[in-house]
Amino acid sequence: MSAQKGSNPVLRRLRLPLLLTRAGLLAEQVVRAFWPLISVVLLMLAALMLGLQDSLAIEVVWGTGVLGLLALLGALTYGVRRFHWPSRAEALARLDETLPGRPIAALLDDQAIGAGDDASVAVWRAHQQRMAARAAQAQAVAPDIRLARRDPFALRYVALLAFAVALLFGSIWRVGSVADMGPGNGIVAGGPSWEGWVEPPRYTGLPTVYLNDVTDSEMRVAAGSRITLRFYGEVGALTLAETISGRTGSDGTDNVPSAADPVQEFVATRDGELRIDGPGGRAWDVIVNPDTAPIQTALGVLGMPGFTAWAGMTAYSKMKAGETLVVGAATGPVGSMVGQLAKQAGLRVIGVAGGEEKCKLAVETFGFDACVDHRGKDARAMRDALSAECPDGIDIYFENVGGATLGGVIPLLNLHARVIICGMIAWYSGESDETGSMDLQKLWRYSLVKRLTIQGLLQTDHVARFGEFLREIGPKVANGEIVHIEDVAEGLETAPEAFMGLLKGRNMGKLVVKVG
Repeated sequence: MSAQKGSNPVLRRLRLPLLLTRAGLLAEQVVRAFWPLISVVLLMLAALMLGLQDSLAIEVVWGTGVLGLLALLGALTYGVRRFHWPSRAEALARLDETLPGRPIAALLDDQAIGAGDDASVAVWRAHQQRMAARAAQAQAVAPDIRLARRDPFALRYVALLAFAVALLFGSIWRVGSVADMGPGNGIVAGGPSWEGWVEPPRYTGLPTVYLNDVTDSEMRVAAGSRITLRFYGEVGALTLAETISGRTGSDGTDNVPSAADPVQEFVATRDGELRIDGPGGRAWDVIVNPDTAPIQTALGVLGMPGFTAWAGMTAYSKMKAGETLVVGAATGPVGSMVGQLAKQAGLRVIGVAGGEEKCKLAVETFGFDACVDHRGKDARAMRDALSAECPDGIDIYFENVGGATLGGVIPLLNLHARVIICGMIAWYSGESDETGSMDLQKLWRYSLVKRLTIQGLLQTDHVARFGEFLREIGPKVANGEIVHIEDVAEGLETAPEAFMGLLKGRNMGKLVVKVG
């Protein structure tokens, strides 16, 4: 081989793909050697971020910690023994393997036979030129970081999943609580000490509260929150006094434990006092917040229909105070929520509903500015009726119905109007109207001239925001700022008739079938 390998101009042009290929080899070495170490670190971080150490006995925490450190040491030793730094020659070989005829190796060779023969030299140079042309096409080789053979049980994915859960539902700040478990700190101090947690019901979406961090004398908790206290040190040095669980001990069903028991668990059901007596004790005046809404609201205003309305309005409406919004099916769970959100944002809201009673409900109960009865009206009549209520045109149309309502709305849409398509219930039953043969070319031209934004809406695209929806709308439902009504059909046998009534617009509010 040539002694001047680095002087080959073709190899100089391969510096970038060679560098990237070598970096890929380094990534392979790191992943293959240290995936056990990375997995152990992720698992330990996940456990700490989720606060598992706060709910276990100190002996268990330290025992698990020792095992974790041994696992870290073993994984680190495994990785160090198997890791080696990739050389330039390895990178050249990996790059050369991807090229036909291994041109890089050919370029590094010298002519060994026939060096004094002109014809032989000419053949050699031609061969070198062909190899140089092939080598010039070299691209960096992607690293092979697959670990299926080394990790047949996919333990790395278990660790990654646990860490992802910890990122979503835990907190990095909870890792620091381990420091309080060391000698001379917190719960292992010579004197008595305590820890406590308030765990709200899962459906509230509220986080667990560490009582030791609550320094205010007043504390608000959700109804049904589970409170756990742990007393450390001499039994009896710390005792519990509380009036928030409603336990009296007057009968066998209450099963009230001793106030000095090392572990205390109970549920907050009413306002009262929570007090820990003894060294380092603390007291709180507890206010129990009632549930935000009855459970059936999960089917309507705080469930999929309400969430659909909120997601569409917050994501797509771009609503501004002073604009005009029209919404079909105005008294249904989606339409009524849309209208109320728009009113709270300062818009003029016009509803469309079927019948005088529903229109009265939209205005008097849900606070709409006006409501148009679509019964007996074709598209032209709907346009005239809406025009009277929307003298400045329509800026936002939340589409729930299709049919004649849509035919009446389209001519009244303003420049840059937004149309949010949520449903087309007028067409679900198979019935047709004059809009079924609407001129598509005319509609498309109108959309262009008016520069309309037409946006389809499926709430499944927004499920990641459901917690935000509950936090914003839940309190508004609880305090009456968002109004909702339910149309209850009694008995499972009424479900088919109730469903057909829904398609024909006979329901008032959210239709619910009560089965028991």
